[in-house]
Amino acid sequence: MRAAPIARTRPSPAAAMPLAGHVAPPARFSGRAPGWDLARVPVHPPPAARDPVLTLRRQEAPDAEAADVIPAAAAPTAAAPSEPGNVPGCTPRPGLTPSLGNCAAYAANGWWLPDPYVINATCACLATPNSPSANCVRQTLQTRMAATPTALKLAAAAAKATALLDPAGYQVFVQAALTPRIYADHVAAYAGCCCPSGPAPYPAWIGVTTVPIPVCDIVGLTIRWFGSCHGTPGAW
Repeated sequence: MRAAPIARTRPSPAAAMPLAGHVAPPARFSGRAPGWDLARVPVHPPPAARDPVLTLRRQEAPDAEAADVIPAAAAPTAAAPSEPGNVPGCTPRPGLTPSLGNCAAYAANGWWLPDPYVINATCACLATPNSPSANCVRQTLQTRMAATPTALKLAAAAAKATALLDPAGYQVFVQAALTPRIYADHVAAYAGCCCPSGPAPYPAWIGVTTVPIPVCDIVGLTIRWFGSCHGTPGAW
């Protein structure tokens, strides 16, 4: 008979990422945001994706692999048979270790992802630890991102093309179409990788997709305090 998990209470987040508590995500994106005519907006994916990874200020983690930028799907690691704090009896699937190469997928998808999310997600990928559950989450998030429907990617690229002319309208699109999916991907990744706790509550993801934090150490700190896999504030 399993022992009931010990309830833990997360502290109130910093003002940079206000978490008012769990709220229901907005309704799923219907295909176009108010006032948008995406059919009239040309989509021109850049010939080469920008790579904000190289501009990020971060301290290389002792266990991070030193590698050149390589395809994000490369070099999965074997999952350990057990990890303290995981859901009892659960073994995480093999995943990706934290390295520049294994975290390059977000920059590669920057032609349709919001720029703040590219920066924040790349930092999160680099700052989470080299452990079975974290490696599994890292791989799962990239797999789910790759599986995003093409129609949504094209709509997001079209909306992003008008961000400079209509920044408020673009934010409406991001919050209606992308933030709910990104949050759902993280909920699924934590649950599928033996985490007894989940990611930060939904309001935090409004900030994650709109406000860049280009210092990876700060991103890692917010994850450990407000999105601890094992429900232990201050630790993964």
